[in-house]
Amino acid sequence: AFSSINEASFKDVKVVPNPFFVHSDFETDPNANKLRFINLPSECKITIFTVSGELVDIVYHDSINISDGVVNSGSEWWDLLNGEGNSIAPGLYIYVVESQSSNYKHIGKFAVVR
Repeated sequence: AFSSINEASFKDVKVVPNPFFVHSDFETDPNANKLRFINLPSECKITIFTVSGELVDIVYHDSINISDGVVNSGSEWWDLLNGEGNSIAPGLYIYVVESQSSNYKHIGKFAVVR
């Protein structure tokens, strides 16, 4: 990392699109049922919870975004599947971004609409 990670680097962390509208099961675009975390620090863990606090999934992000093949893109895709590989239910979700190299956390929320 070129600069020390501080709270300012997290203020732009977002989920796009938000709310996320789930498309039909017959959708042909492989990226259709994915949402994207953007403006992430180069290495972090994204933990996703239901509003009632149940763990949904954990996504590890590092500086190389495999989906896009872009180095230091600051974004990470999530396929809307829980840890068991099942589609998540529509509703409101909480996410926590934790930097591996500092003790900073960013907490946000996103909605999934069917």
